[in-house]
Amino acid sequence: MNSKEFVARSGLAISTVRYYEKIGLLPAPVRGDNNYRSYEDRHLILARFIKDMTLSGFSLKDIGVFLEDLRQKQDLTDVAKANLRDRLVEIDQQIAQLGQLKTFLSALLESQSELVSQLAELQDQL
Repeated sequence: MNSKEFVARSGLAISTVRYYEKIGLLPAPVRGDNNYRSYEDRHLILARFIKDMTLSGFSLKDIGVFLEDLRQKQDLTDVAKANLRDRLVEIDQQIAQLGQLKTFLSALLESQSELVSQLAELQDQL
């Protein structure tokens, strides 16, 4: 697939793709006779993995460690596994916080007139 299609299918900006190639996260694609880049499905799978990992909160350095382990066909290192476990804990905490926010906002919607009058009283006292 050409660069335009690759960018559309991966959801990454072309500058991001070029940067990932430059730092070695994405292997350089083959170039055709016209010197245009030609990406393969493996590039797309890898780009989506990198994107998901960054969305999960991992640094590019951490992602590089994961990819190096995978390239060497090794199990993830203890450090990489610990990083994954730590991130899962953080995500669980974020989910709990979002649940609390949802409860708060739902209660706010249900009791908005009562809250408005309470806030008005507080404002008057200030």
